[in-house]
Amino acid sequence: MTHQPLLPVQSVGEVSRQRSGLQRLALSFLLASVTALLFTACSKEKTEEAAVPVKATAVQRAQIQRIVAADAVLFPLQQSALVPKISAPVKQFYVNRGAKVHKGQLLAVLENRDLAAAHEENKGAFEQAEAAYVTGTTSSVPEELQKAAGDAQSAKEQLEAAQKLYDSRLELFKQGALPRKDLDQAAVGLAQAKPQYELAKRHLDALNATVHQQELKGLEGQLSSAKGKYQGAAAQLSYSEIRSPLDGVVTDRPLYPGEMAAAGTALITVMDLSRVTARAHIPQNDAAALKVGDNATIAVPGLEEPVEGKVILVSPALDPNSTTVEVWVQAKNPKQTLKPGSSVRLSMIAAEVPDALLVPTPALLTGPDGATTVMVIGDDQHAHQQAVKVGIRQDDKVQITEGLKEGQRIVTEGAYGLPDNAKVSVEEPAQAEKEGDKPGAGKEPDSKTPPKMKNNSATSNSGKSRYWFEHHARSVIFLIITLALVGCYLAFTVPVDVFPATNFPRVLIGVDNGVMPIDQMMVTITRPLEEAVNSVPGLQNVRSVTSRGSAEIDLFFDWNVDMFQTLQYVNAAVSRVQSELPATAKIRADRLTFASFPIMGYSFTAENLDQTKLWEMVTYEIKPRLNRLDGVSTVVIQGGQEPEFHIIPDPAKLLVAGVTVTDILESVRRTNLIDSPGLLEENHQLVLGLISGQVRTPEQISDVVIKATQAGIPVRIGDVATVTTAVKPLYTVVTANGRPSLLININRQPDSNTVMVANEVHSEIDKIRQTLPKGIKVEPFYDQSLIVNQSISSVRDAILIGLILASIILVVFLRDWGTSVVAGLVIPVTVSVTFIALKALGESFNLMTLGGLAAAVGLVIDDAIVVVENIVLHRDGRSGKTGSHPECAG
Repeated sequence: MTHQPLLPVQSVGEVSRQRSGLQRLALSFLLASVTALLFTACSKEKTEEAAVPVKATAVQRAQIQRIVAADAVLFPLQQSALVPKISAPVKQFYVNRGAKVHKGQLLAVLENRDLAAAHEENKGAFEQAEAAYVTGTTSSVPEELQKAAGDAQSAKEQLEAAQKLYDSRLELFKQGALPRKDLDQAAVGLAQAKPQYELAKRHLDALNATVHQQELKGLEGQLSSAKGKYQGAAAQLSYSEIRSPLDGVVTDRPLYPGEMAAAGTALITVMDLSRVTARAHIPQNDAAALKVGDNATIAVPGLEEPVEGKVILVSPALDPNSTTVEVWVQAKNPKQTLKPGSSVRLSMIAAEVPDALLVPTPALLTGPDGATTVMVIGDDQHAHQQAVKVGIRQDDKVQITEGLKEGQRIVTEGAYGLPDNAKVSVEEPAQAEKEGDKPGAGKEPDSKTPPKMKNNSATSNSGKSRYWFEHHARSVIFLIITLALVGCYLAFTVPVDVFPATNFPRVLIGVDNGVMPIDQMMVTITRPLEEAVNSVPGLQNVRSVTSRGSAEIDLFFDWNVDMFQTLQYVNAAVSRVQSELPATAKIRADRLTFASFPIMGYSFTAENLDQTKLWEMVTYEIKPRLNRLDGVSTVVIQGGQEPEFHIIPDPAKLLVAGVTVTDILESVRRTNLIDSPGLLEENHQLVLGLISGQVRTPEQISDVVIKATQAGIPVRIGDVATVTTAVKPLYTVVTANGRPSLLININRQPDSNTVMVANEVHSEIDKIRQTLPKGIKVEPFYDQSLIVNQSISSVRDAILIGLILASIILVVFLRDWGTSVVAGLVIPVTVSVTFIALKALGESFNLMTLGGLAAAVGLVIDDAIVVVENIVLHRDGRSGKTGSHPECAG
């Protein structure tokens, strides 16, 4: 708020002198009146009106705010009192008061041995009921039902045999080769077989409708009951684990391990203190001026500065007990200095007028009728009463909405009891403070005041040097040597790469689903994934490319997002929709960084070894050895012929055996695995038993049983299909030097050293070459470390050449070997200190930083020559060795 200076006012001495003059004048009038009464008639006494001393100020324009203040209590953003559902002793606490916890974190465990035993017992009962149900629905057919099924099958076969016999004899009878008697016998046998088959069939159907169905219902009931008990036991066991439902801080933990935790009593209290809410009750009139989003401050006892916040709630209803309105103000609490439960003072900005007419609060007068007035001083030095309307009040200032204009003078002190149109005299403010700092005329400056220095760089009479560096030469040299040694040491720890570490805001989702058609890929995979990732924060653009059996989805994000956390969001979005995608789809999401691209590659060619054997050797022997190297992330194999088995079904045999292709695939999946039958106890040790069912030859695949016939005869894959060895279909042809080959690409870890990783791979490849069969050639076709090594060599050459040239120039022109050596040392020392900066900033040696070093070496050389030449010139000038610049002499 700006203050305008008051108008000039009269001093107290002048008012006293004026009053003395008035008294003398009155006495003179009194004597004159007495004389006139004595000699003439009486006349009226005339006196001059006295002026009332007051203080005044001018009406000003400034900003004013309506502040609504109230006492409040702090509450956390979220709070959860964790109450156990069971009563049990506390087994262990994993957190203490003040500990930060995350959502889902395990906080405490109650004693649960009885619950664990009940859980295991019900689990066993459930598994037993499930096994009984599976057995009852598959192979456990009642004996009576089995007999009826056998009778029906036998009757059916007899009927079919009688029918065939009758048909053949009828044909022979028609040809005249068989007598009528034999035909009649066949007809009689057929007539007897039909009712026998129908009777057996009706009997079987009746048993299926009663006995088997009732038994299945009983098994289903037992399974449901066991499952419900098992789930109940699992729920009871989970009640013994107390987990945090939110991110926050543990504020209360009343019990200790071993004490009884009662059901329904809070065991641990967790509060989210990232934000706090101050809740206050204010009068209805003040609340009407507030709205959500208004700025506010929270004054906390003990804190010097108030905390800024926002109004987040103005209750729409009155509190019936206090007839006030509840208001919430929320503020950030990153350092947790605001404690829930503390009493604070709220100050909320309800309104703000940037250009308001303001007067001091003491200038307002309230009449008997409640009207507000002020005393305005006119040009005639008389005070006139003026009615005004007030607006916002803030501290000692009041807004005037009607009745005054900017610049008018009003009475601030002395207005109470002052009549309208009274003459006033405005008091002058003391001038001592204004003139206290000004020296009197003709006075000399204080002798204690130090005179100004005429020359800041003057040399002292004691003969000491005026340069700071000369006083601390040894310290400076020690510091430079230390920095250079530290920089040389850190140079060996700085990562080496082709490009700087750049966190591109891009995530690539790759999908592989065999040979699925493009249209089906779009509908069942690409579009659901695009819709799922739309909820990821910071996503700006989505692009996808779908082809037969594969899809590639590119996600582009804002540059300010955290890509590590964003990748987790993307994986979570993909996981949510994974169950809706085809089971054969393989999905992978990766960030796009420079580490995503290979740093080197090798080609393998064989003259006397087929591509299948070469692929097996590289995949199972060479690739694991490279993967174990420090800094290697992945080893990708391209080309070669991957061996596999082909099962070629015979449609006719499938039809006769009643087998489908799905049955063949399911039988292979079911048997081609490694499983554990359980644990074996031996010598007080538990040993895990494993049973392998993996197939390795076509004969083993042919022996796999698909199913069994009704007569119990097994149907194998070899009965309905042909199994052969083959290779996986090739979609990309890889060659090296015009011959079929196999390529391996090595990817490094993001924070690894490219040169060190490349050297380790080269060394390991040299060892591998010695163990390879004759005829196999291993040759590198790509190596990023060569580019980095060439850049390092360029920087080294630039430093050496610059060092030599600078030294030669300085020696030739200055003829000073010592100075030349110092200038030559500047270059390596400067580069060494640069290594410290690179390490501190987390940078690496790459094409950009090395190029910058190479360019900076030239600047350092140029600056070193100029600075050293100038130093030598000043040094020789002070010592009198040169006369070309006498002004430089000391």
